Amino acid sequence: MIMAHPECRPDVVAMADVVASTSGMLRHAESSQEKEFIICTELGILHQFVKRCPGKNFYPVSDKLVCPNMKATTLDKVHRALVTLEPRVTVPPEIREKALKSLERMLAVK
Repeated sequence: MIMAHPECRPDVVAMADVVASTSGMLRHAESSQEKEFIICTELGILHQFVKRCPGKNFYPVSDKLVCPNMKATTLDKVHRALVTLEPRVTVPPEIREKALKSLERMLAVK
């Protein structure tokens, strides 16, 4: 079974059996009768699949799926940003509207 994030390339999403957020993929793997999964997401999450689904096998679609931006985000940085509301990111309205649509689509995927 192939599971992918909705923000993957369209050709990857089209091949996936399940398109979901990371938490949605985890829930699906837990409840599925399948025993083997190809995971199209950041490598750092694979340990959660193994931990939450003993007896099931998970294979990353690539060993190069490391998101440097995810690695740069720490709890301390998130806390500081919430307290200070900095750094402030502003984008033109047309980009904000497109980004909002993408976020809404991701949140709608179960």
